[in-house]
Amino acid sequence: MAKAIAFYLPQYHPVPENNEWWGAGFTEWTNVAKARPVFSGHYQPHQPADLGYYDLRLGETREAQAELATEYGIGGFATTTIGLPVGVFWNARSMRYSLLGNPIYHSAFAGRTKIGLGVGTGRSGEILLQQIYSAEDDRAHFESLLPAFTDPRYLKKDGCPIFLFYSDFSSARSEANDPRWREMARAHGLPGLYLCCVESLH
Repeated sequence: MAKAIAFYLPQYHPVPENNEWWGAGFTEWTNVAKARPVFSGHYQPHQPADLGYYDLRLGETREAQAELATEYGIGGFATTTIGLPVGVFWNARSMRYSLLGNPIYHSAFAGRTKIGLGVGTGRSGEILLQQIYSAEDDRAHFESLLPAFTDPRYLKKDGCPIFLFYSDFSSARSEANDPRWREMARAHGLPGLYLCCVESLH
């Protein structure tokens, strides 16, 4: 049976990187609240409904999200991850919020190669963080995700953890990367990986 998967951005709470890039206390809610209409009938800012301006550091928030998702037929969350030469902080933080409060709730990861600045920031096109691929970085990225891959709540296809990758992730990876990830999965007792490409303009 097909499942609807919601893309899930774990940025709705303060983190040191956003404090450095945007100023103390910045979260994605900052951009939500300052949105303004640009044409007649344009509904902005979109105010959050059931859970208000929630803080993802609260376990109660994550449990409520899982309950809402289940109620409305969402089969799981796809949480963004990025592997970096300077560390795998993004993965660890994503993992903290990916397998949400409901013990039967499912999750997957969506891989990106970079975090950039969008149109309207005044710094459009600037890259804040970017993956530089090497065998060591690739291995560290995979191993940072392994606890999630082996969690029984993680979304799988025929026993293989599902990993979604954006088109920028796909184009940046060498042909050797995907076999390497599959080999590492088998070495850790998994039958392999189920890889899917996400075509996105974002």
